Amino acid sequence: MLIDQYKPQFSKEWNQYKGKSVYLMNFDNQANDTSIWYYYSRDQKFNYGTQSTIHNYFWYAFNDAFVKAGIAVSSVENPDLTAPSMRVTLRSITDERYQVRVTVQKKGATSFIKDYIS
Repeated sequence: MLIDQYKPQFSKEWNQYKGKSVYLMNFDNQANDTSIWYYYSRDQKFNYGTQSTIHNYFWYAFNDAFVKAGIAVSSVENPDLTAPSMRVTLRSITDERYQVRVTVQKKGATSFIKDYIS
């Protein structure tokens, strides 16, 4: 799967963040059902990969979604230290769904932690 084939979209509730900034930290792949390069079908018969690592693939997908939603994104290479930092931990990935934990910090203090399943 190529990164340009994945088209994430946020719900309308994200409109409140349009014009804001986020410091999108590196993603941490802790999904035991993946490798660094592949994720699998639930029955383990098929694998899916990209030309990048799984965690980079998801970082760029989230970056793309934020930009399309009108949110300015900074990264480890060019951080906006005044923006809230967002860390995403990949917890499970199959061809049917994925589970992530999102952690947001403001001024060094954790202000939000939530697990999402899609």
